[in-house]
Amino acid sequence: MRAQPRRTTTGQREVEVIGDLLVTGCPRSGTKYTARLLTELGRRIGHEQLERDGIASWCMAVAADKAPWGPARQEHQTFEVIFHQVRNPRFVIPSMSTMEEVSWEFICAHTPCDPAEPRLLREAKLWYHWNLLADEIAHWRYRIEDLDSVFPEFCTRARVPCDSAVLERVGVNINSRAYRGLPALVRRASERIGRDPPAFIRKRFVDRRVYEAAQPFDWSVVRALDRNVFDQVISLATFYGYTPAEVGCP
Repeated sequence: MRAQPRRTTTGQREVEVIGDLLVTGCPRSGTKYTARLLTELGRRIGHEQLERDGIASWCMAVAADKAPWGPARQEHQTFEVIFHQVRNPRFVIPSMSTMEEVSWEFICAHTPCDPAEPRLLREAKLWYHWNLLADEIAHWRYRIEDLDSVFPEFCTRARVPCDSAVLERVGVNINSRAYRGLPALVRRASERIGRDPPAFIRKRFVDRRVYEAAQPFDWSVVRALDRNVFDQVISLATFYGYTPAEVGCP
């Protein structure tokens, strides 16, 4: 069922929100990038903000009355098209170490994650359970690493032109935490006008350390903490098509 149009305010403008496309998945799966990509392709998709054509938000994988970031997906709210975006747990799990407590409160209310657990174990459980929740509501699933190869189908399902030049133009490294100093000012100025920072800024002045593990990460540690959780994550990653080499788990 198509979501009913309504009025909302974006900045100083009042726009009609249809909200017929939802892109969701596990936290740190790249929904900000996908929102920008779809917007550049011609659909107004907000990142953790409902725009005219929909939203990209990890919080909306669950039906909740309230979310820590952006609107919640209440039981009665429906979307015409729901994408489940998956990212390799090898990179997602370590990046969760900087997530805020307000996010974890929301997560623990909807999954078996326990705030008393070791953080690494909680992060592994989050990747597993949140992806299962997204799977339950999605019409189509794809791996963000495969976006180049599935781009034609992605565009067809999203009802946008299949313009491969946009893939080159929209940088994958749009995470605000990656910019420091003057490049950070350029990023903020670019974001205010709805654009990405210039290509030379993205390529030369990004602090890539924020994309690396903020804490030591080793699958053997996850396995030692809870063998069942380790097996669940690896099994689901394999089901999604990741090889042992890609996951980093021989």
